[in-house]
Amino acid sequence: MKLVPLQPDQLTTDRPLAFSIRDREGRLLLARGHAIATEQERQQLLERALYVDYEETEAWHREKAAQVNQAFNQKRTLKEVAALRPVHLDSPTAPIKPQRVEHPYLAWGDLQVILSVLLHENLKAEQFLLRFEKTASQAERLMTQDPDTALYTLIQSIAGGVADYSSNHALLSGVICRMASSTLGWSDAEQRIVFRAALTMNIGMTALQDRLATQETPPNLEQRQWIKRHPDYGVQLLQRLGISDPDWLDAVRQHHESTDGRGYPEGRTQVMPMAQLLHQVDIFVAHLSPRKTRRPLTANIAAKRVYMGADGQANPMGAAIVKTLGIYPPGSFVRLASEEIAIVVKRGRRANLPAVVSVMNREGMPLAEPSPRDPLDKRFEVVGAVPLDSVKLRLNHQKILGRSA
Repeated sequence: MKLVPLQPDQLTTDRPLAFSIRDREGRLLLARGHAIATEQERQQLLERALYVDYEETEAWHREKAAQVNQAFNQKRTLKEVAALRPVHLDSPTAPIKPQRVEHPYLAWGDLQVILSVLLHENLKAEQFLLRFEKTASQAERLMTQDPDTALYTLIQSIAGGVADYSSNHALLSGVICRMASSTLGWSDAEQRIVFRAALTMNIGMTALQDRLATQETPPNLEQRQWIKRHPDYGVQLLQRLGISDPDWLDAVRQHHESTDGRGYPEGRTQVMPMAQLLHQVDIFVAHLSPRKTRRPLTANIAAKRVYMGADGQANPMGAAIVKTLGIYPPGSFVRLASEEIAIVVKRGRRANLPAVVSVMNREGMPLAEPSPRDPLDKRFEVVGAVPLDSVKLRLNHQKILGRSA
């Protein structure tokens, strides 16, 4: 039995356990199907080191994928598809009730579920291209309607742990690429292509990407070899799935190349602009993301890493990312002059003046109610960034976003 750590967001009070919970020795603590009755019980469980059987979680994902495939064949809506949960083995006829989406924050979660299934299933997914395009188009509409909520939601998704890392990484990368390409003045057609390329750039290593996020050791030789091959393999998959756009395919093929010739798989020095943007965004999102082998960087340090090229000069693609997001993007945490910890909810007119809502007091205790703060007020000016994994609170994101409206 291969044990992997349970992520906090996999333990909820709104539905029975999808897989059994074990201790570090593999001893059963809670069986699949057990319902956690209260938030207090959940918090008590989270104080322990909890693990799940990797094969059991993989079986759960396959179960979910099969239900999603069936739902698409039945012409059900995206909301209904996203609400699907795998039916437990002990209740094979349990009804599936679609959840009503009332806030863009929840809608992004729905899209992440669908994208996760598509990326993992790829060639096994029925009508991949049609379903992918519906998902991408819905994401573009949400992003256009409220770009700050899009960034907030997706950055908080990667902050929530390493569960479904590949699809969270893909969605956040896609949104940043779409927004930064607009900053660069690219045409709408180019923006659409780079968005879709970002969603699929790591399709050649989706399962490995999720595994590496939970793995407590660096990649082994076989994994490193697969990492080097994944751009080419990803292009092969996309072509077999019916994607023929040359810019899309070339961007995926070249997204780990570097103009200094140190990239892979070919060591090119001539790299198309779309691939250069994908490369920098991929690095930026990876820097923000918690992994078992390293802590995330703060948003401002991650921005600095992509802004400055190896020659000490500003990287045009990195500069576009920073200009688009600011140094404290929505969804990231900051420390205020009051010593409170706040979450960024909107970008400001200046990179260092975002709209923020305090969630933790100077003693490190959660505030009874999230409180908007004015960073122009010297008492609440932003004095620094805080890593995403440093804030362990269970935040009510809809309330926080509502307070910032």
